[in-house]
Amino acid sequence: MAQQRCAAQALAAAFASSFVGALSAVPLGGLLIWGLQPGPMLFVDHKESVWILIASMYLGNLVGLFVVLTTVPLWAALLRILFPVIAPVTVVPCAIGAHTVHSSMFDVVRCGR
Repeated sequence: MAQQRCAAQALAAAFASSFVGALSAVPLGGLLIWGLQPGPMLFVDHKESVWILIASMYLGNLVGLFVVLTTVPLWAALLRILFPVIAPVTVVPCAIGAHTVHSSMFDVVRCGR
């Protein structure tokens, strides 16, 4: 348990300074949560878990492809909406989100520049 905690802290420190590190820290943290030690021996010691992970990625890609292909007409229909309608529908939620962060109108005005 102490080794996992130490490994997690080392991974967090190593990946905290870069964007690519942040993207890879999430799956590595997930492996640590499940009690798997990331590294080359993962494929030897826990090959069933690795193959399940790989299969889930393929399945996720197939489901994503199905969802995208079935919703293409919906996304194409969005292109027919006139700008005077779609602009406020887009800008108002963005302004609400910008105001929500610090409860300040300054953030909303600053985003407009």
